[in-house]
Amino acid sequence: MNVTAHEHRPLAEHFAGRGGLRGAERFAHGAWRRLVTGAPVLEDAIAAFDCRVMETMEWGTHTVFIGAVAATHAADPARPALVYRAGAFHAAG
Repeated sequence: MNVTAHEHRPLAEHFAGRGGLRGAERFAHGAWRRLVTGAPVLEDAIAAFDCRVMETMEWGTHTVFIGAVAATHAADPARPALVYRAGAFHAAG
């Protein structure tokens, strides 16, 4: 899981399906690396958590994943985080 910064909005738009990119095509944008589990994490994310899935639960139309943290990565945590609320992206803080 990545905690993205406000400047990652274009990347968040790609992962939200805007612009027509699907699947692995979305990873062509941004700088990615792999941590312990092999899952991709964003190199310049405010923080990234590499987790092993411990449990999944169906909740309405969503699947909730419970994970155990295997590794973390942080880059400049002072930047404002990108949040999505009320149908739009915003800078936290």
